[in-house]
Amino acid sequence: MANKYDVCCTRLYKALTELQNCGFSEEEVREHWASQRAAQLKSIPRQSKNAGKKYVDAIITLEDRIRNRMLTCYVGRKLLGHTTRAIAKREPAIQNVARKYNSLCNEMATLIKKGKAPAGATVPTTINLTTFWTLDVDDPI
Repeated sequence: MANKYDVCCTRLYKALTELQNCGFSEEEVREHWASQRAAQLKSIPRQSKNAGKKYVDAIITLEDRIRNRMLTCYVGRKLLGHTTRAIAKREPAIQNVARKYNSLCNEMATLIKKGKAPAGATVPTTINLTTFWTLDVDDPI
């Protein structure tokens, strides 16, 4: 036991001489040691038990929403393409019908001028073929 006491005393003497030779006061060293101990013993912030699952669920929900929006855009573009192709396919036939309608209107006008039409007959308005494809549902023909 005496041997252990002697070893402790020599260690204490060495520590005190190093403390005096380091250039810092004992108070500064104690303050630094206290701040270091507080930083090392600071507890780690805890994570909620379900926080990870909650964030994963939020990400999956957002991915589903993005997938649905992309599918909606894809279907819309596909429908627009089908509609455009269908109109382009039928456009000549529709223009022929409009031309035939205009020729019948002109024929009715000549019959009215010759007096061969029933009394009170009026000439229908012709369709302007240059603005035909820009007509809206509410526009008069």
